[in-house]
Amino acid sequence: MMNLKKSGRKIVMLGVVACLLLALSGTTGISAAADSVLYAKPSASGSGNCSDWDNACTLQTALGAATAGEEIWVAAGTHKPTDGIDRTATFQLKIGVGVYGGFAGTETSREERDWTVHETILGGDIGEIGDDSDNSYHVVTGSGTDGTSVLNGFTITGGYADGSYPDSRGGGMFNVGGSPTLINVTFSGNSAGAGSGMWNFSYSSPTLTNVIFSGNSSLWGPGGGMWNWSYSSPTLTNVTFSGNWATDGGGMYNTDSSPTLTNVTFSGNSADNGGGMFNYASSPTLTNVTFRGNSGGGGGGGMRNSLNSSATLTNVIFSGNVARFGGGMYNYWDSSPTLTNVTFSGNSASEKGGGMFNIWNSSPTLTNSILWGNTALVGAEIYNYNDSSTPTIKYSLVEGSGGSGPEWDTSLGTDAGGNIDADPQFVDAANGDLHLQPTSPAIDVGDNGALPADTLDLDGDGDTVEPLPLDLDGNPRIVNGIVDMGAYEVQTASVVNECVQALPDLAFANPAIAPQMRNALENKLLDDPNSVFNLIEGGMIQDAIDKLKYDIRAKADGSLGGNPANDWITDPTAQAELADMIDALVAYLETLL
Repeated sequence: MMNLKKSGRKIVMLGVVACLLLALSGTTGISAAADSVLYAKPSASGSGNCSDWDNACTLQTALGAATAGEEIWVAAGTHKPTDGIDRTATFQLKIGVGVYGGFAGTETSREERDWTVHETILGGDIGEIGDDSDNSYHVVTGSGTDGTSVLNGFTITGGYADGSYPDSRGGGMFNVGGSPTLINVTFSGNSAGAGSGMWNFSYSSPTLTNVIFSGNSSLWGPGGGMWNWSYSSPTLTNVTFSGNWATDGGGMYNTDSSPTLTNVTFSGNSADNGGGMFNYASSPTLTNVTFRGNSGGGGGGGMRNSLNSSATLTNVIFSGNVARFGGGMYNYWDSSPTLTNVTFSGNSASEKGGGMFNIWNSSPTLTNSILWGNTALVGAEIYNYNDSSTPTIKYSLVEGSGGSGPEWDTSLGTDAGGNIDADPQFVDAANGDLHLQPTSPAIDVGDNGALPADTLDLDGDGDTVEPLPLDLDGNPRIVNGIVDMGAYEVQTASVVNECVQALPDLAFANPAIAPQMRNALENKLLDDPNSVFNLIEGGMIQDAIDKLKYDIRAKADGSLGGNPANDWITDPTAQAELADMIDALVAYLETLL
């Protein structure tokens, strides 16, 4: 497939029309192996000196013996911080030591393990089984660590921090001044007074990749999945928060902290306020993040921002979130987030602000965004309390706004130009599919200049100053020269490919070779060096027109490629659709000459 990042506006129009009409060594007496690996099992075996799988020690023993530069390989099963009843017992990570789970107990290389099959559990249920009140306060502790402290391939469960501080925080993981690296880790079924899954305090900024927080619950405070406090700004990539509960910030609660989230999902979390996320004097950066089906009770089903919290959101969706005020988002007390290519749809507020509620000098900026299909008693899309809260809205689609100009509804905020009020034509909003149909009025009408720099280098090309190159799906963010509104960009190649491949076998004269004929048509439109799309990309518009008229349309009722045995579309209805499609493409291309 050609590189669509180089494509211009012409290519999108081609795909749109085509789709419409056509129908991816140790200490303390424990010896380490020569390759600096210590081996651990739920129960020690052989000599228990950690030297190999036959003489594996417990994980707690291995952690005590390991030194910087060594790895601990941990076999599947449930590992507990103690075989006694000391609730303060915990798995303390070490600087320079990598702890890897997911081994069957026979592997000779780390690459052989399969952590998805061989579940390795770090469990806090150390006392009477099923009685949470005697569980470990913190299953894992990462205090005093750095990025060389690695935890990879584990499920952390059963932490129960119901004591006095510090034993009231971080049932799953407790970090104070620690920033370990976590990969392929699940936090499930942990509880604490607050910060139940993970507690990060005092410059604790762990790095999390492929991590899940599911079913963690706070006993009385904020942060069901995670609480970041006091300049603790973790980096999260490919992380999911689902089914967590807390008084505030069911998924995540931030206090004086600004985490960075990329490809993160908040779903089914609940709290009295900020069902998905609650920010207090915090300004996280969210890129390619989804908030679905979260409940915020009083305010902010998806997100609540309070006290000078100015989050930055790009390529974000708020869908199906509910609250009394601000079903999608609640901004309070000088909180003015920046939203670029954000979609709000299907959120609801029992009182005001189905999509967004702003109060007490909270004036967010919305660009390239869509607010459509949200509900509330008052202010279905945006409700601004009668004070100095005045959002700035530009190049956005807002239901009931009247669009930019004299019909603009000033109660929504300031019309900064480029706004429209028209059905965005989501693919299937009722079932949460907020991609745009090819005929959407939100296509190619955004503001490219509003896209933030690609500081995280999402596409891995080394360019961190280019505009953000990807949409929520990880596809090119700008196709055909102008960015679309909303979190998703319409992708020409995928649209055309789906439509061509959807042609029924019986549309062809010889159904037995229908797959080959579909591919032949796709090649002529997309893939061949001299395909219509590549000709347009090279600026050869007249050549593209000629190819459409004489190489494709002329054969609509004949053969493709000159072989009469390969007659392609002979069904009269399909022939007519093909002819209409090509005529429409030709007419459009002629306007570009």
